Amino acid sequence: MKKRFISAMLFGALVLAAGTSVTSCSDYDDEIQNLQTQIDQITSSNPVTADDIKAAVDAAKGDLQKQLDELEQQLAGSGDDSGLAAKVQELERKIAELDGIKNRLDELELAEKEYAETGSLAAYQAKEGLNAFINEKITDALDGNGGAIAAYIEEAVKTGALIDLNRLNAELAAIVGPAGSLTLLQADFEKYITGNGDEALLKRVSGLESYAAYIEKFIENGNGQYETFADVLDQIEETRTLAASLFVPGGEAYNAVQAIVAGEIGAVDSRIETIESDIEKLGIDVEAIKGMIQSIVYVPAYADGKVQFTTLYAEPASGSDWDLISSSQEVEVKFRISPASAVQNFVKNYEVEIQSLEVESRADEPLAVKEGSVVVADADLGIVAMKLSADNLTGNRAACLHVTGKRQEGASDFVSDVTSDYFDVVAVEKYMKNVKYETAETERELVYNAGEGEEHASLDFLAGGHYELYVSDSKTGTFGWEKASDELGIDMDLFHLTFKVSGDINYFSLDAAAGVLKVANVGQTSSVNKSVTVGYEIAVDNASGSPYSGTYDDKVTIVRRVGAANIGNFDFEWNNVGGFENSYALSADEMDAVYNAAGLTKEEFNRLAHNASVFDFADGDAYFAFVGGADNDLKLIVKQGTNGGKAIARIKVTETLSITIEAVANVAYPEVDKLAKKAEMWDGDVVYLPVAVDAAQASQVNIGFDDITRIFSNYSDVEAAVVAKAGGTIEFKPEVGEMRGNKYIVDVNDYLGSGENLAEKLKMDVVVKFGDDHVVETIPVVFKFINDINLSGTWAVPAAGEIVIEDRYQSASLTSGTTGGEKWAFSWTDYRGSEMWPAIDKNAFGSSLAGRDALHLYGLNVEMVPVGENAGKFIVDQNAGTIKLTDDQASLESVAGDITVQVKVTATSIWGTVPNNVVTLNVRVKQWAD
Repeated sequence: MKKRFISAMLFGALVLAAGTSVTSCSDYDDEIQNLQTQIDQITSSNPVTADDIKAAVDAAKGDLQKQLDELEQQLAGSGDDSGLAAKVQELERKIAELDGIKNRLDELELAEKEYAETGSLAAYQAKEGLNAFINEKITDALDGNGGAIAAYIEEAVKTGALIDLNRLNAELAAIVGPAGSLTLLQADFEKYITGNGDEALLKRVSGLESYAAYIEKFIENGNGQYETFADVLDQIEETRTLAASLFVPGGEAYNAVQAIVAGEIGAVDSRIETIESDIEKLGIDVEAIKGMIQSIVYVPAYADGKVQFTTLYAEPASGSDWDLISSSQEVEVKFRISPASAVQNFVKNYEVEIQSLEVESRADEPLAVKEGSVVVADADLGIVAMKLSADNLTGNRAACLHVTGKRQEGASDFVSDVTSDYFDVVAVEKYMKNVKYETAETERELVYNAGEGEEHASLDFLAGGHYELYVSDSKTGTFGWEKASDELGIDMDLFHLTFKVSGDINYFSLDAAAGVLKVANVGQTSSVNKSVTVGYEIAVDNASGSPYSGTYDDKVTIVRRVGAANIGNFDFEWNNVGGFENSYALSADEMDAVYNAAGLTKEEFNRLAHNASVFDFADGDAYFAFVGGADNDLKLIVKQGTNGGKAIARIKVTETLSITIEAVANVAYPEVDKLAKKAEMWDGDVVYLPVAVDAAQASQVNIGFDDITRIFSNYSDVEAAVVAKAGGTIEFKPEVGEMRGNKYIVDVNDYLGSGENLAEKLKMDVVVKFGDDHVVETIPVVFKFINDINLSGTWAVPAAGEIVIEDRYQSASLTSGTTGGEKWAFSWTDYRGSEMWPAIDKNAFGSSLAGRDALHLYGLNVEMVPVGENAGKFIVDQNAGTIKLTDDQASLESVAGDITVQVKVTATSIWGTVPNNVVTLNVRVKQWAD
């Protein structure tokens, strides 16, 4: 390890000094003094590397020696040289000291190397070079912080520590490494605990637990030996505890632990053998105990859990008697045995039989388990299977499996009698008119030059398919297609399937029995574009109307496909705006993928005919189309208002060459802000006022909200994003009434007298949607009808005196006036206190309303009718609220006296009775004479 002794700054000065030339005697003192100063500084504790200082010392020595030689020559020719001679001697002494420093560095590096390798400096302590190095200056360096020797010793100690750590790591690796003693010990533990064969400790413990379970079962049978078995159980529990203790690591050395494990396993083996011997002395057959069944459960093949025996008839070719095809005699049934270990010797240890009850009465047993049909279907799950046979089965029966142990002479009686749960067994009749074979093969293309085993080299119409029968439960019932299978009790061996083809059959090879279709002459280009229709023929034994036949949709065509291009996935935003095309033009790189699939250059591709006979763009929610122009550049389009999907295009390159390109359009719905109700609409309620439909229909009293959109503070922004930009909708769906634009109208007359609470129905949903299916949000809006205030307002009745008309041709106001110097007037104000009648408050109701419109807004009315014997002599203007004589009456030359009449003023409201709503006014026209 290199140590630093002098600073880089001093080292540079030393090198610079070494390169200095002596030019004149007048500078001798200065030059010599500078060199001496620099040499003195070499022993500084400022750090550079040992190698650096050695190089610097050598360079300085050589240059100084050269300068000294020159000085000596010049001094030889001078007169007084006593002072210079002394300086030269001093300089030579300093150079000698440099040699000593270099020697000490060499000794020190050797000592460092020895210490790194052996951890000791004993061999160097007696060396003169090292002793000479330990002087007063080095002692000072040792005492100083950051001193050269102190730094060296610190590094040396670190080096020694690292050597010790490396040695310790090696020792640890020998213990815990891949081949370490602790690793080997762990492997031995696993061997003893989970290994194979008799040495597996866990297997022994598991066996002991099984023995305990079997013994508990025996105790329950009440054989009177409880105390003896209790002792055995205690021994088993003690053994399990001892075995479990082996899981805890212990011991300080590998060999000791290994010996402990081996000893404990030996003890456990001895105890197990003792327990087995004790059990045998008690007359218990352990293997028989393992075969004891605790329960057996029926495993249904279908969701309804029924076992079905079917008698199948087929419609005859002629006549009225239907052909009996089969009457099923056997159906496979499965049961789960618990514990699963009992399955292994199930057939050996047990007899099985089916017991059943007819739903309504007891009858001879028609069901049985077919002899020799019981097999183990799944040993791990404890599943056994057997054939259930039926003889003259009619109606429905509830059946169970009864399992009886085989009691063999001289054998232990540890087998058990167990009965399964009950399951339905039904006898049905099916009447068949037709049968078909549903294939699972969906491909309809064969590649003309595909080799054996390659994609599209063959099509398999048999694999994965199934029969379907066109059947009914009676001859005259409703017929439908049902999947046929052995589980339904139909003997499918009676059905014989043969495949056939029609069309260009010479170009195809068909295995009629296996249903495999291939190209007859692989690699023959004349086969391209040839096609056949694949069908089938099903002969059914005993059916005079068979064979049944059918064909599959879409012809199988031989094609030549040299490539396919999957352009990739593209993201679109849902849009349904009329006239907007949601499209993406393929980039140059994406078009290159198309060219490569076709094996053409861009120029060759663009020379392909620009028509549908060459470019077959499959229609769909996403599809390909031409960008436009002279080239055959393509674009991907998503139909308006759809969710996109896969787009496919088939391009006919030559008569025998076509390619398929695909792309997927992923459509996401736009992100839009939610509608926000105005802060004034607290608790989701909206103040709701009665309004007139319009001024021309003031007689029709309705409830209305002039502009529903004003409920939401951001409606215009959301409408722009949803409707205008994306083509979505914002729908207002009231429970009652109708929308007329943004106005909500409810015809109150439809509910008057109906007994319905109209206020409870005044609500709607505001629905923001994209298309028919994607609902962004549904906002409930409840209109809170103002029923805690008087919507009829305030009807003020004046204390009016007699209304006198001085001039027979003039009219008088029935709503206000002055009598006896006192002013009077009618007044009808709404719930806010704004006057509605007779003088409308323009600020409250708007300047466009006139006459009685304000009353009509609230469904209110004032009617003024003359009454009495002179009623016919007067006319009343309801809108103006005035009265006068008729023209005929006023045109009379004279009258005998004053004409008087009473006017009945009646106020009405649809919201209830108006207090003091009927008022009678007296009107008098003074007598006149021409």
